[in-house]
Amino acid sequence: MNQRVLGRTGLRVSELCLGTLNFGWSVGEKQAWALLDAYRAAGGNFIQASAVCEPDDAIPAVAEASEEFVGRWWRDRMIPREELFLATRIVIHNARPHGAGTLESYIRRCCESSLGRFRTNHLDLIMIEWSENLPLMDDVLFVLSRLKRAGLVRYLGASGFPAWRLMESLHRSAQRDVDRFEVLQADFSLLANSRSELEQLRLCHDYRLGFLARSPLAGGLLASADSGRHGLSTTRARRLQRQFAGVDVGGLRAGLTEIAARHQLTLPQTALAWVLADPAVTAPVLGVSSVEHLEPLLRVPAVGLTSADFSSLNADETPAGSEPVSTLNLIHS
Repeated sequence: MNQRVLGRTGLRVSELCLGTLNFGWSVGEKQAWALLDAYRAAGGNFIQASAVCEPDDAIPAVAEASEEFVGRWWRDRMIPREELFLATRIVIHNARPHGAGTLESYIRRCCESSLGRFRTNHLDLIMIEWSENLPLMDDVLFVLSRLKRAGLVRYLGASGFPAWRLMESLHRSAQRDVDRFEVLQADFSLLANSRSELEQLRLCHDYRLGFLARSPLAGGLLASADSGRHGLSTTRARRLQRQFAGVDVGGLRAGLTEIAARHQLTLPQTALAWVLADPAVTAPVLGVSSVEHLEPLLRVPAVGLTSADFSSLNADETPAGSEPVSTLNLIHS
């Protein structure tokens, strides 16, 4: 697996990131280790966990399993720590987390809890999840900078931030002389390819931030050419159908299937190859539940699609009456 430079950090990370959000939910520890082994065997080094710092009524404690499984795995396999790039997220539910303590103590507790579960003395990347209830960005950046300068984290990132809030945070970082976000994680796929996503990508390109493409297969809607066989629960399928109500998902899947057949690929491989080809994308984040699903995706970086293929995909996914937009063209315009 090839590596790409993560924004302006100079660090090289795998061009596919293994997401572990489903560890402890739909994936048990034995299966999680099998996924981690397969990913590492393919040359992967970029693992992103998703946990909350302490369980509350909204998120059960099982969310911590993603970090615990990874921590036990890399220690058991005796992998040198410098060969892994470990990332996680912090979710701040309100301006005064849990109604007690300062923001700094709360975020520091989140970080230290993650370190314990990962069984490491530092995180390579810690990301703050976007919320309308986030405290003042100045305060958040100040606290994160202190964690970095204490050696607990190497780099800071934002997850799900709108482009304008990310731009604001970069401006505030420069004004206050604190560490800035070096990474943005956000939805990006053939279905999530609107003006807002393109603004995020353009911002990352212009300001040299790494970009992690979350949900590159649109939550599973691009995992099969047949809408009835993509393996989603009824509730999740309905939610995704509402989310992409303005897009002809069935028509797009059909178009992808034709292109996949020409290149002897599967539909999810083709959809992932499109995301990987965008010059602003550092790595798509893969969230899979079995080695059987993971291994074909790990072969995608070696696949090349033509510019004609990109044009047809962009045309297929563009809603009627809208102007087709390609990040490939936008960035080089």
